[in-house]
Amino acid sequence: MENENIICGYPAIIDWDKTDREYVSALIEVKVMPQRDDGFDKIADELKDMNLSISKSSKRNIEFMPTGMDKGNAVRILCEKTGVDPANVMAFGDQTNDLPMLSASGWPVAMENGEDSVKAAAKLIAPDHNLGGVGLILQKYVLGDERA
Repeated sequence: MENENIICGYPAIIDWDKTDREYVSALIEVKVMPQRDDGFDKIADELKDMNLSISKSSKRNIEFMPTGMDKGNAVRILCEKTGVDPANVMAFGDQTNDLPMLSASGWPVAMENGEDSVKAAAKLIAPDHNLGGVGLILQKYVLGDERA
């Protein structure tokens, strides 16, 4: 269930249903959509003393959750539950909220149209997602099709 709230003067969507109580007692993802380019920095600065993981998932959208609750934690939990070695996981990302997931994966892939910090954290750079970059990387590295 999503509710609109105001955080630091900006509208925020709080998705209370994304809590997985089996693993975390209070995992809540909050998205804030600043209307100005400097909104992300203002919100991050105002919340810096709280125990939060703050990241961008687009140029006009930020997310914050309790520290340690991020996509990297999700990869580690999934690997543990399924018995998959994280060294065998390929993860794709383009924004800073993907950095923990990429660092938890043995095959971090950044999208060509992604943030520079995400590309710096990757082993591979996939073509732009609008050009089918994820599929091309999977075709080449997972399916072994050198034509990709």
